[in-house]
Amino acid sequence: MLPRRTLILGACAAGAAVPARAEMTRVLHVSPASALQDTLLAIRVSGVAPRARVAIAGEMIARDGSLWRSRAIFEANAFGEVDVAKAAPVAGSYAGVSATGLIWSMMRDDAAPPAPTPRVRDPVTIKLTASTPEGAPIASASADRLVAAPGVRFRALETSTGLKGGWWLPAGAPAAAMIVLGGSGGGADHARAALYASHGYAALALAYFGVPGLPRGLVNIPLEYVGRAIDYALATIRPPKDFVIVEGISRGGELALLVGATFFKVRAVVGVMASGLVMGAFGQAETGAAHPNAAWLLGGKPVPDLFEYNPLTDWSRANPEASLVPGYYAAMRHAPSVERATIAVERIRGPVLLVSGKDDRLAPRFELAEIARRRLEQHRHRWPVQHLVYEKCGHTIAPPYVPATAGAFVHPVSKETLALGGTTEGRAHANEDWWPKALAFLKAAVAE
Repeated sequence: MLPRRTLILGACAAGAAVPARAEMTRVLHVSPASALQDTLLAIRVSGVAPRARVAIAGEMIARDGSLWRSRAIFEANAFGEVDVAKAAPVAGSYAGVSATGLIWSMMRDDAAPPAPTPRVRDPVTIKLTASTPEGAPIASASADRLVAAPGVRFRALETSTGLKGGWWLPAGAPAAAMIVLGGSGGGADHARAALYASHGYAALALAYFGVPGLPRGLVNIPLEYVGRAIDYALATIRPPKDFVIVEGISRGGELALLVGATFFKVRAVVGVMASGLVMGAFGQAETGAAHPNAAWLLGGKPVPDLFEYNPLTDWSRANPEASLVPGYYAAMRHAPSVERATIAVERIRGPVLLVSGKDDRLAPRFELAEIARRRLEQHRHRWPVQHLVYEKCGHTIAPPYVPATAGAFVHPVSKETLALGGTTEGRAHANEDWWPKALAFLKAAVAE
């Protein structure tokens, strides 16, 4: 059993809303004190006066160095306890009963200077403080949240491979090998790969642009680059049954479907906010590039995309801070361009999992993923296909128990402020729901 972390303050610390009684010992219980990020956190206050009001504040420094905070006020029960998993706050940063509401309702403090960025295997510490509503302290505690479980190892890639990123390896024998692809921000998603490794997969966080030695933008990316990563995984990891999964998010989800349809060694695909249509290039092309407008290349030739030669492409009604979706819808009305850009997902030789938010305002990812799902259905795909859809979620689907308040973000490549969509509660629900279903999907796929 994992330990429980608490800090006890004596009765002399009580404020007016929690009457001081010498026999009371006020405690803020947080359990587990250290666990994977996707482990449910239990938060409970005990030893206060019956029906007293108690404020609980949360604070953490995220992996990008930003500071996040939340606060909610609860009423203790007849036994002088507040169990956050059972009690709805009477006021604060979220409403309704939620065991992890103090996490997903955290708001970013933009005025705080950036803190040092923790390493992937370092924990993110959530600090919790209980007080009277007026601020008199009651107790405090903290919980360390990990993406790399004890025993998970990192292994750098050999320079000779030409691949960029690194392996996250489980403590025991891997269930399968996995290629983890990030989105249009570039670089390698080490945190997500480490979390998959914590669940038994040998996960390669693979960068395909945006790092030294690779294209600066999502421009002219050879699909063969990911194909080499698949061969490298088979040769070095030697997964059981040669099982290689490709998992990608956003543009990486589009890439995962393309790679699965191109390289028959792929045995399963997970596309989070993916697209059944090929999208255009994004970011800065290399000087003298032969095909400056292509996102992906195959055999040195551009993979046709939705926007190239599309006479209906019209971004005039798309407002980045409100929604880019109208621009996509305009282009999607041109049937020849849609046909030309459609990914032949029926060629994927394994199960496919799609995950989408129906209120995505960055791109119509639900509709774009449905193109892939319908095509698989029409071709009577022999392997399981699932599409997890979340009504009040936008372009922000992540493993669970992280802040879910961001409805917009500044893109690290374009520096534009872009709308994401969804509600805080909808994003939090999607994060909590899809992740265990994805792990179960992959477990079943590997077991077949």
